Amino acid sequence: MAEKLSPERRRELKRRRQRFGLLEDWYGTETAQTEMAAHTSSPQPIGRSVERLLRNLNSSEINNFITIDTRWNELVGAAFSRLAKPERLTGTTLVLEVRHSALLAELRPSLDLIRQRLTAELGPGIVNEIRLTIAGGR
Repeated sequence: MAEKLSPERRRELKRRRQRFGLLEDWYGTETAQTEMAAHTSSPQPIGRSVERLLRNLNSSEINNFITIDTRWNELVGAAFSRLAKPERLTGTTLVLEVRHSALLAELRPSLDLIRQRLTAELGPGIVNEIRLTIAGGR
């Protein structure tokens, strides 16, 4: 499965392709490659990146989201879980994704009850607010 690139990384790769195209037009293919290598930052040790990743994976926010996501059907019931799925947990705000905008108004009255269920199951302070968003509508 292909890794999804962040918007920042996509912009960086686009700029790099554009620069290479300009250098290739100016110098020719072989010299352009040499010029790109000369103006590219050196590789960074992988250990630093892995260490940062592992620190982030051990955060309580991520662990709480994994718990919510894996127990979602059990926590909110089958009917609600078919309509809304957990997308992310930012601080104590849980963002739920719905497939259609009509579900925003339909599910909003249930959010306080869902928050109370989550608090009863997971403990206080993990989810203090729930927001709805339409799938794919970032």
